[in-house]
Amino acid sequence: MIALCRYQLGLPFHRLEQFQALVGVPVADATLWDQAEQVASCVYPVVEHLQQQAAQSPLFYHDDTGVRIQTLLDENHQRRAAMDSGEASELRVGMYTTAIVAEDGEQTIVLYFSGREHAGENLSKVLIHRDPSLPKPVVMSDALAANTLAQEAEVIRCNCLAHGVRSFSD
Repeated sequence: MIALCRYQLGLPFHRLEQFQALVGVPVADATLWDQAEQVASCVYPVVEHLQQQAAQSPLFYHDDTGVRIQTLLDENHQRRAAMDSGEASELRVGMYTTAIVAEDGEQTIVLYFSGREHAGENLSKVLIHRDPSLPKPVVMSDALAANTLAQEAEVIRCNCLAHGVRSFSD
């Protein structure tokens, strides 16, 4: 229930802590985190299986949105400090959440990846699990370079027409 409240309903742990106190069962947010992490460890094989199942789909949609991840923000701060002291750093500083929607008839699998990788890199990680005997999948996204795949020749690329029309109009 803790994991569902946090990750399905988007209820932060500090609010869940307040709710628990309201109903007379006070539980610290750190304890809630520990309990959710235990569940996450048990569910990881399911996530891996979903990635393998999604890879077999004939149709994919994918895109990025920005995200703020505290540990990566701390890394960026350390990199800036190192650059100010004269050390060169060519590592990425951007952070993204990629949504990948894999459709196969009535079945839809939605995968989310958060980190420094772009949508194309994350979809490439999923497509590694694809059965080579299957036909090329159709991949739909906007035409950003960040959405291209390492194995672009192994997919049928469809770029979003709304983005194209908008760019043409501009």
